[in-house]
Parts: sequence; C-alpha cells; structure tokens
Amino acid sequence: MRNLTIGVLSIIFALISLPALANSALIAELTRLDDARRSAKALHVEYDRTVQIGSNAPFTTSGNVWERQGENKYRYRSPGKEVLNVLSKGEAEYDLMFECSLDGSVKRILTVPLEEFPLEKTLDASYYGDPRYHGSINKNDTETLDDGFHPFLPMYIAAPPPINNLTTASSYKDLFENLKTKRIKRILNDDGDKILRVEFSGFKDVDNSSWKNWALTVDFNFNKGGLISKYIHTFESKSGGPSGSFEITVKRFEENGPRQWYPKETEVVYNKHDPVKGQVITTVVNKLIADDQAALQLGDLKLPKGLIVFEKDLATNQTQYHIWGEGQPLKTFTDLAAFDEFITIAYQAQATAPIGFAILIFFVVIVVVIIVLVVARKKRR
Repeated sequence: MRNLTIGVLSIIFALISLPALANSALIAELTRLDDARRSAKALHVEYDRTVQIGSNAPFTTSGNVWERQGENKYRYRSPGKEVLNVLSKGEAEYDLMFECSLDGSVKRILTVPLEEFPLEKTLDASYYGDPRYHGSINKNDTETLDDGFHPFLPMYIAAPPPINNLTTASSYKDLFENLKTKRIKRILNDDGDKILRVEFSGFKDVDNSSWKNWALTVDFNFNKGGLISKYIHTFESKSGGPSGSFEITVKRFEENGPRQWYPKETEVVYNKHDPVKGQVITTVVNKLIADDQAALQLGDLKLPKGLIVFEKDLATNQTQYHIWGEGQPLKTFTDLAAFDEFITIAYQAQATAPIGFAILIFFVVIVVVIIVLVVARKKRR
C-alpha cells in the first residue's frame, strides 16, 4: 500500500511539473533565438517616426538612421522637433538634428539646427546662449542606447524602473534573470500565431513594497522568431514617486530572410489616459540590412569647433565643461560657476562688439571730417 501511494504521488508530481518543464523549454528557446539575433555584428536600419504628444497635432520625421557597427558600437542620426528657450527668441519649437555615437560605455551626442546639418562652420561666442547647438559626452554610461531613437524597442527591452542594469539593450536572459515570473500562458493570437504570454510580478533581490501598483506582461511570438509582439507595463509608487504606463505593440512584422523576422511597424503608447503628456510614437522601418559592413553609412561623430560640450562621468558623478577645439577640448572648466562666468563675459563681449565697432567707425569718420576741414581751411588761406 505504501509503495502504491508513493507511486501515485510520483505520477501526480510528474504531471504537475510537466507544464513547468515545457515553459522552461520555451523560455530557453526564446533566449536562444534572441542570442542568435544579437550575434549580428552589422545592422543598418532606416525608418520613419511619427510622434503625437497630448492633443497636439502629430509630426513625422523621415531619414532616421540607426546602426550597429560592432560589439557595443552604435551610431544613429535622427531629425526631430523640440521646444527650446533661445535667448532673444523666447520659447519656440525648433527642427533639430540629433547624432549619437556609442563606443563601449562612452556615448557622444550632438544637437544642431536641422537646416544647418551637416554643420561645418566654427561657432563663436554668439552661439553660447543658443541651446540648439549642444554637445554631450557621457562616460561609464550603463544605459547605452536611447529609447527615443532606438527603432526596435520591442526587439530589446524597455527597462522597468527602478532596475538600472536593464537597458534597451538588455537580452531576454536579463529579463528572466532579473524579474519574478507570476504566470505563463500559451495562446494563439488573431493571426493564429503561437504566443507565450509571460506576466511578471516584480524584481528579484529587490524590495517591491514601495510600489502601489506594478505589472508587466510580455507576449513573445514564436511564429515571428520569438520577437516581442506586445509589451504592457504599468507602475505606481506609494510615495508619489515615478508612475506611468507603457504599451508597446508590433502592428506588422516582416521577414528579412528565411525565418529572420523584424518589427516592421511598432506603436509605443506612454500614459495614454493623460490628455497633456500622453504620447503615441509610431515607427515604420523602411530598410533593414544585417551582417553587411558595406551597408553601414554613419561615421564617427565629430563635434564642431566652438561648441559647448558637457562631459559627465556617471561612475564618479563628476562633470567637466568644454569649449571644443580641433578634435579635442580647447578650454575646460571643472567649476560650473567659473564656466558660467566665462560664457557670460564672452557672450556679452561678442554681443557688444558690433556696437563698439560702430562707435569706432563713427569716431574715425569724425576725425577724417575734421582733418579734411582743417586742410581745406589752410588751402583757402
């Protein structure tokens, strides 16, 4: 009787563990597919992006280029709009060009007016008060890619706060290793694709008691190479800290080769119930070329001479302020007050230079007139 009981219990435990084993096998397959996709050393992507903020009219930017040029080496170029407060012009919306280069943990970003790109002139002090011209260098940057310019948010992972070691470049392995799994379902979507829906309940090795609400559900599509087809994340802290919601949906997939899928059209909705700050971002990929070094277009980012550049070491939280020269800083300040004083004096001197020159010309003219009158008077005598 005892042996029979043990046998029955063993069968029951085996039946109970079968779904868990099957889910583990599916997660392992997802990780394998993700690792294979990430093995591409060269990736060139061209895409259009449409952004709508609140009830404002949407705007579309074309000509966006994003490239992976090797291990931890990325480049992007993206036109966009931004509201800036420019001296003498006040607050207004400007068309800008953003360029970024990332090598290892060093990220450089250049911002210039769209109509002046590529910027080849040297900037003088009259540009110091104009934030349309700006450069930054971040060292030891763990968030290596920028959500706002990455064309494949669902191909990677939008980081659930407050985990800092999950970035847009995080792998599926990172996701399952850092988050607690609440529930796993195998379903079919409307197109008949096999979906593994995973609900996460929080963070491993992190106290989640500060969250009033935290939920993350991710759909992995096995018929589309294991890519994420939907990502819903809501979070709300108890103490008035960060809160919000992300909904990322892949509207269309496309095959780039045999079983090589990528998101063709993606929609990201942030805080959709907020009529003022809610955002809807739609990305449509026009061209994708993988594993072809000859297809890469973007070179190393070059900062123009005379540009103000902020350099921050995120590991030490130390900041340097540069006036850029020929491929390197021309002047460097470690004290913000000294830097602001230099900028103010240089800007004021540049602004008053035309007045000073006009006054000089005026006095020269007066002197010349006096000399002519004196000479004419002597001749009459």
